[in-house]
Amino acid sequence: MAIWYQAIVSGCFMTTFTTIAEYSRLKYEELSVPATGTMSNESDKFAMTEIILRPKLVIMDENQNDKALRILEKAEEACLITRSIKTEVKLEPEVLVAVGG
Repeated sequence: MAIWYQAIVSGCFMTTFTTIAEYSRLKYEELSVPATGTMSNESDKFAMTEIILRPKLVIMDENQNDKALRILEKAEEACLITRSIKTEVKLEPEVLVAVGG
């Protein structure tokens, strides 16, 4: 169940990011969103208590770095799944510039 839960949050983040990036005219080459989660035993029930998203975004123009980071943060804030669950979601983004960019 834990992997499934992480995949849903990661997928929602990716979809939300893609929409915001397109609207903001951010050109990027690649986006991956690995996620890890922590399960805890609370009141004799296991629950997903934390998910860490580590989006890795490859942009083409190094001058767009700050814009890219802002869009990644907006995507985490706007994701419908993230906003509707009790699990804490943390964002640890990485923005890289494509070779030749």
